[in-house]
Amino acid sequence: MGWQTLGGPMVQELRGRPLGNVAFLVNLFRDVVSLLMIPLVSRRGYALLGVTAGGVSSMDILLPGILAVSGRQVLIYAMWVGASCSFWAPLLIYLIAKGAP
Repeated sequence: MGWQTLGGPMVQELRGRPLGNVAFLVNLFRDVVSLLMIPLVSRRGYALLGVTAGGVSSMDILLPGILAVSGRQVLIYAMWVGASCSFWAPLLIYLIAKGAP
């Protein structure tokens, strides 16, 4: 879902430093892979799939790339995906980190 800036520190506080580092790196790699895959996916006719891959980053970091390849018609979807992931990410991170053994 993203939430790079606070996801790693939140996991670190709940589960320890190694898992906090992993959480940060997973979010970083997801952004890089999304940035590389959005043009490939969008050009094949799956513009909305390119939006969902970014998670929270769809409404900020990845938005220029999404708009360049998919067009302005996906702007509202990118904002919706980013906002909804931003809303749910803290709760889900907390629940998963506390519930995981």
